[in-house]
Amino acid sequence: MKGIARVRRALCAAAAVAGIAVGVAACGSSGGNAASGTAASTASTTTTSVPSPSYLETPYSSPSGDTPEEKVNKLAAADGWVPDDEYATADQMVQDVCDTLTDHKDPSLGSTPAQWLGQYGYDTTEQIVIGDGVPLLCPQWAATVKAAFGGQYARQIDDGTWHVTSKPGQDNVAPGTYRTIGDLSNCYWERTRADGTIIDNQYATAASRITMTIKASDDTFTTRGCGTWEQVR
Repeated sequence: MKGIARVRRALCAAAAVAGIAVGVAACGSSGGNAASGTAASTASTTTTSVPSPSYLETPYSSPSGDTPEEKVNKLAAADGWVPDDEYATADQMVQDVCDTLTDHKDPSLGSTPAQWLGQYGYDTTEQIVIGDGVPLLCPQWAATVKAAFGGQYARQIDDGTWHVTSKPGQDNVAPGTYRTIGDLSNCYWERTRADGTIIDNQYATAASRITMTIKASDDTFTTRGCGTWEQVR
């Protein structure tokens, strides 16, 4: 009987540490009198607050079974991106970027992949989503995306009038030295101030290579019939 009592006391002590209520038979008074039995019964009905499991308090971690598309959408939601009329899910937008970057490997389109992306006009949230998503859906373009949104890429210029600024934009051109190569007949270019005054210009009836420099103080640069200018420095 003494051995059984020791076992009962051990069980009761363990239960008390764990906050578990046990019955009278296990943890009642050794004398078995009615008063002590009633007290034990009252104690047995007392519950102890158990803290929430720790995993409920930790940040969500993407399960290893998520597809790349699901991961993109979860990252986009965390970045604050919301669906719009063009894209119902973020992975659709990122995949579109991946496909268009691949298309712009064709030099005949008049801009490099980085230039197209940098000048397209994505807002800050979209840039974050694309920056998060491209390494998951088309990692070969990750470095290009970083360069594009950081403005660190060589520009190409086609026919038109361009606003001179280092900021990315569809109608912007960065200061620098540019070169065009090819059968350049009737090629005209000019650099102008904000008031329209021509700073420098050239008209070439026939040439195979022309190099010119756009300065940060210029307001606009206009080119016609010169093919594609590529930034060389």
